[in-house]
Amino acid sequence: MRFSYRSLPALRYLESGHIRKNILFFEEDITDPVLHHALLNTGDFFNTFEKHIPLFKSNILVLSSAFESAAREAARKLLDAYLDAPMSPEDAEPMYGTCVMSDGVIMFGFQKTSVGVISQETFWFNKSGSLAAAIYDEGNGRKLNWGTNSATPEHRKLLANQSILYPLVTILFKKYASIETKYIQANKKLKDTHCKYVNDTNVGITHLDSKWFTTIVKSDGFKVRGHFRFQPKKKDGEWTKELIWINEFQKDGYTAPARKLAHEF
Repeated sequence: MRFSYRSLPALRYLESGHIRKNILFFEEDITDPVLHHALLNTGDFFNTFEKHIPLFKSNILVLSSAFESAAREAARKLLDAYLDAPMSPEDAEPMYGTCVMSDGVIMFGFQKTSVGVISQETFWFNKSGSLAAAIYDEGNGRKLNWGTNSATPEHRKLLANQSILYPLVTILFKKYASIETKYIQANKKLKDTHCKYVNDTNVGITHLDSKWFTTIVKSDGFKVRGHFRFQPKKKDGEWTKELIWINEFQKDGYTAPARKLAHEF
């Protein structure tokens, strides 16, 4: 598996340290009055993005298709658990990073508050590296919530909502589920028994896969739909919860445990 600026052009914005001359836009957005004001009249867009580049670079997560599908499947359960949990000191700190998905790259910042989850700074680029959505504080209590004019009004609203939802669900899935991760340093190769990973970019990348924790259950009988479940588990002497996926199965069947279980003692 190879990661490069050719396949992930938006990551180049993190390498350069600035985007004023490099950023790509859709043609429909060049004359957009809201974006034009943010870019040319105030410079808030560039200033905000460039200020947060070190934070976006600090946690670059590339999702496998299996991870992405499983995380979205578990979104409702994850969000309910996160929002229902008491506020912790960890929650008080904003979380930043970059999430690389099948339909684009989201450079994000969000924070849990007493009223829910709020976006700090979020920039969504499509697979070609063009800006598709932006959410950030313009100062004086004003928040820019912009979506590309190349999308329908419904899609623009969806972009704004999902630009917060997808990174949040990714972080929660990574937190609650035992997953397989591969960290590939900038301009390095990593070999394991399943795949060779090549990172041709100048930033470190973490590849996330969900297959490691999947449990498969099969037999004859009536079907039970696949679902996520929080499984109680003792870790370091403390009881916690781990998110596991139970595949669709027939009642009264046999279970093929997840690979990771064979390595637990």
